[in-house]
Amino acid sequence: MIDIFDENENYIDTVPKSVAREQNLPRRGTDALIFNSKGELLIHKRAPEKRSYANQWDFRITGWVISPETTAEAALRELHEEIGLKGDAELRFLLKYRLKFSTKNNDFSYMYATIYDGKVIPKEDEISEFRWINPAELGTLMEKMDFAPNAKKIFEKIKDKMFEIIGERS
Repeated sequence: MIDIFDENENYIDTVPKSVAREQNLPRRGTDALIFNSKGELLIHKRAPEKRSYANQWDFRITGWVISPETTAEAALRELHEEIGLKGDAELRFLLKYRLKFSTKNNDFSYMYATIYDGKVIPKEDEISEFRWINPAELGTLMEKMDFAPNAKKIFEKIKDKMFEIIGERS
């Protein structure tokens, strides 16, 4: 079940995920940026089975917040499900943004970052390929590789904040 909200993020109701998707209702989502201790960023190619942006690259692990989860709990759940993260990760809240893009995205998104040096075990129906990159190369890679259009749009919104975080770690 998914909580839905008005345009000011005031709670309205809780509905089945299928209803939220079909009607593109405003809901909460999470994004997680995964860095390793070398400062590299994990990027991944979405699996061919994905409903949205199949076979396209992304730099975030994303998902919807399932009622009654917090956004941080949802981000951790997605990290466990999609990349096989073991144990708890320390999440650092980066920012909140509104994503209203095409007929697929209508989210109040909460972005987190974490450092993870464990083994990445991608869930096959979520991720078909992944790699670690120098985050400074992400903009260039977005021009050369087939990144999801919403990932490109979000990168433009958050790149300064992302590089600020990376700079604090150096």
